[in-house]
Amino acid sequence: MRSLLIRLGWEPFEDDEEMMRFRWLGNGPRYRVSSASSDDREDCLRLFERAFGEAPNPDVWQWKYGEGRGISTIARREGRLVAHYGGVSRRILFLGVPARAVEICDVGVDPAERAVMTKKGAFASVAAAYQINIFGLDDRHLFGYGFPNHRHVLLGERAGFYAEVESLVELSWECRRRRPSISTTTRPVRIAKKTAAITRLWKAMASDLAAAILVVRDVAYLRYRYESHPRFDYRFFLVKRRWGVPLGLLVLRFEGELCRLIDVVGPVASMSQLIRSARQVAADAGCLRLAMWITSGQAHWFQSAETEVQPLDIKIPGNCFVERVPVETLRNRWWLMMGDTDFL
Repeated sequence: MRSLLIRLGWEPFEDDEEMMRFRWLGNGPRYRVSSASSDDREDCLRLFERAFGEAPNPDVWQWKYGEGRGISTIARREGRLVAHYGGVSRRILFLGVPARAVEICDVGVDPAERAVMTKKGAFASVAAAYQINIFGLDDRHLFGYGFPNHRHVLLGERAGFYAEVESLVELSWECRRRRPSISTTTRPVRIAKKTAAITRLWKAMASDLAAAILVVRDVAYLRYRYESHPRFDYRFFLVKRRWGVPLGLLVLRFEGELCRLIDVVGPVASMSQLIRSARQVAADAGCLRLAMWITSGQAHWFQSAETEVQPLDIKIPGNCFVERVPVETLRNRWWLMMGDTDFL
């Protein structure tokens, strides 16, 4: 991997057991590229304020990147932080096998940097170093993924960093109040009170999706992802047969007349029933529509004659600058929903 760096015009300037740091030695502006630490947080927040007009919420930043979850690469030019390429480590099941992947969350470049997508620009500096570090020098993560729009994926593809492997669609349904089901019950629950049932539901889901790629949805993940979120309020509902057999867990977020189905945990055979239950809960809360996101290859589990399907400008890329897993292996295998993002 060192030889690859040298051929690309990079030179290591620090090497220790935890990280390797690089700097660009080509013509033009020099960038000092390194892994980010907690000491860089304030500079990162100011960078995103310059790039997007608003600084990230510090509590959300800590929730994402704190306690070793974050894996970020930054670039400085003459001491000023000019680029950030961030990701969060996620436990996944890769075709039924436990592994780790990186969800790319926050990519930002200082507006003053002109050569954003060139081989010598700030973006290329952090993107190349990130893939070399995380998927080349370090073998703990198989690949990266994220939720960029088509334009950003196209730019990444032209630069040789990404290849599109999947896309998201929005499914939605009208919600209206009906008589309660005689065969199922849907009750609000707390995760900590239903750990045994949720564990069984997750194991059933993992078994059904052994040919797919998905983020682990066990109790520990659900409590971190939803219960500890510093900004959003999520509600949990357990759907059961009248005689007590759990069918699935719903994670919902209510936004006025819209109810978002953020996540589900349960066997795939239960998904149509879970949608019916979610629509009933939404209607009882005064919502007019239920909406969810799902990767297009998995949408069939949720669709019915009443489902409205809307393509989204949200693509799922795979990294190909440094490739541990061929991107072809990733195509149309992801199970990703709203809750798999870091922004909903």
